[in-house]
Amino acid sequence: MVYVHVSAEGQADGRFEHEEFVRAYTPIEVAGEMRTAIAWTTSASVCAVIEMVRDGSLPAQGFLKQEEVSLTPFLQTRTGRLYEGG
Repeated sequence: MVYVHVSAEGQADGRFEHEEFVRAYTPIEVAGEMRTAIAWTTSASVCAVIEMVRDGSLPAQGFLKQEEVSLTPFLQTRTGRLYEGG
């Protein structure tokens, strides 16, 4: 089982906001084979970021900090959608 906890807080439109994403993930079937939770969550997150770079929502050059990857666009990628099922 893999646990993911993302928390962010700060000012948005002059108001303090706090957002959390907490999920537990278990093994799933991918491409006809069972994958452990650590295997599919790791590979899906890497693929989601690559999708975002390919689509132009993240820079294609330079160092990319994890803080630059917004949760909503991440979850809207083909592989990022796997995280919604947790």
